[in-house]
Amino acid sequence: MSDKLEMGKKELLTLKVMIRNWVKSYKKDYDGTDWSFSADDLQEEIMQQVYPYVDRMYTTGYIDNVMVSEFSNWCTEQVERLREDLKPNHWFSINGVASW
Repeated sequence: MSDKLEMGKKELLTLKVMIRNWVKSYKKDYDGTDWSFSADDLQEEIMQQVYPYVDRMYTTGYIDNVMVSEFSNWCTEQVERLREDLKPNHWFSINGVASW
């Protein structure tokens, strides 16, 4: 792996730490109301704040298309995992009675 790609790989790891911190923050600040909105908000934040930077790293040769694809898939997994973690428990009704 070239020095440039190695630097890009390290930068993607840094971005993953940043996104993990965002996920923790979303979970901590979740008020129990609109669970889907929180995941959508995270997705929007990634698209606006992270993807332009990743695109720039790709166009300048710091990461290759495989790295972009793997990182993009990882980001999608984080959003879906947050969505699932915040989703209300469907096994109980509002009254707490098992409804499965």
